[in-house]
Amino acid sequence: MADVKTGKNLKKDPESEGWVLGWGVLQDSPWLLVGVYATAAEAAAEAKKHGNGFRVLEGSYELGTQNFIFFGE
Repeated sequence: MADVKTGKNLKKDPESEGWVLGWGVLQDSPWLLVGVYATAAEAAAEAKKHGNGFRVLEGSYELGTQNFIFFGE
C-alpha cells in the first residue's frame, strides 16, 4: 500500500474518530489515494504533478489508510 501524503492543518472529522476532512488527490482505476490536503488549491497542485487520471475531491480520510469517502461529485 502506498503512503498517503497529508497536508498541514487538516481538521478532525467530528463524526468519525481517526478521520480528517480535506481534499483528496486520487486515481480511480486502479484506486490510489496519493494525498489529502487542507485546501483545494494545495490538492490541485499535487494532482497536476501526478498528471492525467488524477483528480481532486473533497471528503473524509482515515489516517494511515487508503480509505477516503468523498462528498458528492
